[in-house]
Amino acid sequence: MEFENPEDLFKKINENNYDDKKRELEQQEQKQEAVIEISYEIWQNTLVEKYRNLQKIVRENLPNLWDSLEFELSIQKILNIKGCTLPFAGIVLGRGSSMKTVGIEMFRNSKNTFFTDNFSAKAFVSHSTAVNKNELEQIDLLPKIRNKLFLTPELSPTFTKKDDDLVEVLGIITRVLDGHGYESDTGAHGHRGYHGEYMFVWVGAAVDIPYKVHKYLGTLGPKLYFLRLPKAFKNDEEYREYINNDDFIIKTKQIEQALIDYLNWFELHPYAENINNIAKIAWSLDQKDDQSAIRIIIKLGKLLAHLRGVVPTWETRESQG
Repeated sequence: MEFENPEDLFKKINENNYDDKKRELEQQEQKQEAVIEISYEIWQNTLVEKYRNLQKIVRENLPNLWDSLEFELSIQKILNIKGCTLPFAGIVLGRGSSMKTVGIEMFRNSKNTFFTDNFSAKAFVSHSTAVNKNELEQIDLLPKIRNKLFLTPELSPTFTKKDDDLVEVLGIITRVLDGHGYESDTGAHGHRGYHGEYMFVWVGAAVDIPYKVHKYLGTLGPKLYFLRLPKAFKNDEEYREYINNDDFIIKTKQIEQALIDYLNWFELHPYAENINNIAKIAWSLDQKDDQSAIRIIIKLGKLLAHLRGVVPTWETRESQG
């Protein structure tokens, strides 16, 4: 196609750009209409199907993974509760080969996540002398995990520090988990920190937690919650089958795909509000199911109020002290 003058060429280019933009807008409108047309009943039924499918795939491939994965999924979904501003930290405890970190790895590719292998409590608000004060905000951890799922697959080094350092670390973690930010002072950079609503959820893993950690948490305030995985034993035949069927990567990929599929569908809740790139869902006080859940939460809250403390014991065998 030839043009006799540049004006005709520019006109044609603009027409093409307009057509492309028009098609793009039409496609976006079609997607929005498709989402709007999803009724709550269809969304809920499909969500249940995808949840059961995820559970089925886990049971068929890595049955020992379900306990930790369900725990981690429950923590991640706290982000979707509208009006919930209190951070939550859950730590999976399990011996080696208990798959305590496998589930954490599967959330890496989901939206609104921050993953780190090496974690330091002082990184929430840094006072590093190696960095100019004006550049510290770029390395502070607290703004990076705000409104996100914070993943730390190895927390054992954090909880095996010397007593003085451990108390300081737990003090920082306890304050950050209040959800109001964190501010600190040092001789290097003076007063630094963040104040406001700093909501996030945290999933970590460790082989075990020393008794002294629980003791210190009893005085600082229990802000960390733990799930101890049951001991899993395999017989020789199971180990032989596991070695011969070297398909661990394939199995984990299948589970991860089912997990991401469930998470993506969850975000399509027909009445959710998009806040901070998260589908926020409000309590439906007129819904029977939500009222039932609220009653259970109240009972668990009253139970937890009695469990928040250190209980002296005479007999400590088989109780980790």
